[in-house]
Amino acid sequence: MRVDVYIRPQPEGSGPDVAFMDIRVVVEQPGRKLAAGEILAEMTETIVGVPCCEMGEVSFAQSVCGGPPGQEGLMEGNKKDSFSCETTRQEASPHIQTIRFLAVEGMVGSYEYRYRVWPRRVGPEGHSAPLFDFRAEPGGVNGAGVAFLALPPFERAQAGLYWDLSAMPKGCSAACAFFEGDGERTASREELLYSYYACGALKKEAAQDFGMYWFGEPPFDAAEAAGRLLRLFAYMKEFFGETEEKPYRIFVRKDPFDDSGHGTAGQRSFLFGYSDAMAPTVDSLMDLLAHEMVHNWPTMRDEPAGTATWYVEGCAEYYSIVLPLRAGITGYGHTERALNRRCAPYFGNPYRLTANLEAGRHYWEDSAAQRMPYGRGFFYLARTDAQLREASGGARSLDDIVLALCHGPAEKQTEEEYQRLLEKELGEEGLTAYEEMKNGALMVPPPELFGGVFERLEESGPDDRGEGLCTRYRFRLRADCVRQGTR
Repeated sequence: MRVDVYIRPQPEGSGPDVAFMDIRVVVEQPGRKLAAGEILAEMTETIVGVPCCEMGEVSFAQSVCGGPPGQEGLMEGNKKDSFSCETTRQEASPHIQTIRFLAVEGMVGSYEYRYRVWPRRVGPEGHSAPLFDFRAEPGGVNGAGVAFLALPPFERAQAGLYWDLSAMPKGCSAACAFFEGDGERTASREELLYSYYACGALKKEAAQDFGMYWFGEPPFDAAEAAGRLLRLFAYMKEFFGETEEKPYRIFVRKDPFDDSGHGTAGQRSFLFGYSDAMAPTVDSLMDLLAHEMVHNWPTMRDEPAGTATWYVEGCAEYYSIVLPLRAGITGYGHTERALNRRCAPYFGNPYRLTANLEAGRHYWEDSAAQRMPYGRGFFYLARTDAQLREASGGARSLDDIVLALCHGPAEKQTEEEYQRLLEKELGEEGLTAYEEMKNGALMVPPPELFGGVFERLEESGPDDRGEGLCTRYRFRLRADCVRQGTR
């Protein structure tokens, strides 16, 4: 099966701002019979409450033309007879609503369809998190494929992406997670939907398989940020044992509303927003983007929600601190600040004593429940690392368990396999500590966290909602430790 997507953005007036995009999708499957009622294409309308692009009328036709655009033009092709289809709205999951286009009678062969989408527009009163929307901003558009791509069902296919920027001003360009401009690759449907795309008057800092893309003039030094992140990405790839040349791209958007500073990871890509009221620094970006980079490697099946969120987010929190420090990109000063940023949202969180699965049932209705596994997972993994080092005289660490999971088959990246590896290292004591974490025990950080470089301080006070007292912890670099710089 082959799926080719052709995109033609249309500007507003003579500038690079995008008014709408015309999209043509060609599905090649010679000789395959399609039954009546079979899904031809599916488009997401909302995802976890975030609206996707408004979609115009969709027209279907049989087709024999796909692949790279030839002289006939990007949006043209050797069409055959048009045909009609039925539409139905579907709740694909509790948090995703889609519209499906169904064949009304049997047919054989390839087909194509065309439609128009209008990027989402938000104003000063807007909000967007997670960042799955495909949004217009001064200079162009960016966002996730799930917000504008209507695709047929498939597991993996040869996929092509082609941009027609002829209507856009000179100098405009396009990029996605996997390549700049046009490109082809074997991809899953999920990879195409849950990666990021941008086009317009793009600015960039790119080298090798890493790049950062934005519009306008951000309030931080983009070249410095990209340089540090490129070094960190190369270090992380080596640490996690990635040998393939896979790209990783970061996309930046400016929010017109104050409640900004959010970011969302996609397939080999990441999008974050900033605003005038919440302008990031290079240091704060290092903290945020290091976390998101880690998501390229440690993973665990999180079904039902809460089963493994502690691991996925906890690993991202843990290694976003320790790997930049090991690489010499950050110092103890930065690490101290990063530790304390992780303390505050956890130790005062109203869900801090709630079991993992119970908290998971509230993820999409209460942001406090969503935040809790980050802190719980981080402090649990930090404690586990300290226990492993102590039990082995420094010969073993958390790295040994995490890397074993990373390098194992996908079907074994599970809670059960983690427990097996943990028991092998720490025996029943390790499993007991895991069950306590799983059932909501407070993960009090050990005094010897990170080799005892930091002094653990504690104080009592009301939790974040004033519903009761809690013990809060924070860290201070010991006076007798040598600072590795102040960054």
